[in-house]
Amino acid sequence: MGALSGKMGAVYKEYTPLDKSKEIANFQSGETWVADSGATASNDILDYRLGTQSRKLIDDDDTGNFLTMLQLSLTLNLSEFEDTSSSDTDDYICYVFFVNNVSYIDSVRVSFSEGSYDPNERFEYKINSIVEGWNYVKVKKSSFTIIGTPDWNDIKSISANFTSLANSNTNDAYVSFQSLYLLDDSKTYDFALINNTAYTLECMTLIYNWTVDAQTDVADVTSFLCDGVQFKEFIPLLNMFTVSTEAFWGNGDFLDNLTSNFILSLYIDTVNGYRYDGLAKLTSDGISNDVGDVVNETIEFQGDGDLKYVDVQIIDS
Repeated sequence: MGALSGKMGAVYKEYTPLDKSKEIANFQSGETWVADSGATASNDILDYRLGTQSRKLIDDDDTGNFLTMLQLSLTLNLSEFEDTSSSDTDDYICYVFFVNNVSYIDSVRVSFSEGSYDPNERFEYKINSIVEGWNYVKVKKSSFTIIGTPDWNDIKSISANFTSLANSNTNDAYVSFQSLYLLDDSKTYDFALINNTAYTLECMTLIYNWTVDAQTDVADVTSFLCDGVQFKEFIPLLNMFTVSTEAFWGNGDFLDNLTSNFILSLYIDTVNGYRYDGLAKLTSDGISNDVGDVVNETIEFQGDGDLKYVDVQIIDS
C-alpha cells in the first residue's frame, strides 16, 4: 500500500462521555423498529459501523414507494443533553446510514413526532443529496421542517424512511440506518463512528499537512519445487497505518499526552466534508522555532484499528 496526503485535518481527544451529546438511537438488537407496509426491517450484520449491526429497511416490490420503519412508545427529551444541560435549535441532529444503490433511491428522511407517530405533529428533514455507501449527516434542529406544533422536549416516536424509485430492480434497494445523535453546535465538538464505537470529539488542534502511510504485513508461503523457475509467494496478514502531521504550535497538550489515544479526521475535501477517520496513538511530538518564523509542531501517530472513509454533509441553515 502507498501513501495518502492532504492539507487539512483535525486531532481530537478520544472522548466518549456524553456531556455534549445524547444518543437517540443506535439501531442495535435491543431496539424495536417496526416496518410499515411495503417494507421489511431486518438486522444488517454486513453494513455496520457501530456495535454489531445496523438496521436495514428494504423495499419489498418494484413500484416505487415511501418506505418507513418506526420506533414507538418513547419518552425522549431532545431539548437537553445527556447531562441535562439545555439544547437549543442551533444544535445538530447527526445521523449515519448506508445506501446500497443511489440509482434506486430518491431520498432519505428522519422524523420526530409527538404521540404514537402523529403525522400532523412532527419535525422532519429530507436528504436528497445522498451518496452510495456511507452517509454522515449533521443537520441543525432549526433546519427541520415543522408540521403542526411539536415540541423537542416531548418526542414519542421516530420514523426512519426512504423513497424508492419505480424500477424493475427497486426491490433490491435498501438503506441501513446506524446511528442518531443530538450534538452540541460548538465548533470544537464533532461526532464519529470508529472501530464499532460512537465518539463525541473535542478538538485539540487543526493540522495543515498530513501524510498517511498504509502498510500490510505479509507472510512468506513459498512452496519449494524440485524443478523450474522458483518465485516467492506471499499472503496478506494484518493492515496498519501511520500518520505524520504538521500544525502550528498552540500549547503543550501533545507533550503532556504522549501515552494517550487520539482520533484523527484527515480531510480530502473540506468543502464537501470528505475525510478519513481513525483512532491513533501519539508516538512522537517535535517542536521547532526558526528565527523570524512561527512555532511549528510535527506530530507522529500510529494507527489503532482501521482508517475509515466518510462523506459528511453539514447542513447549517
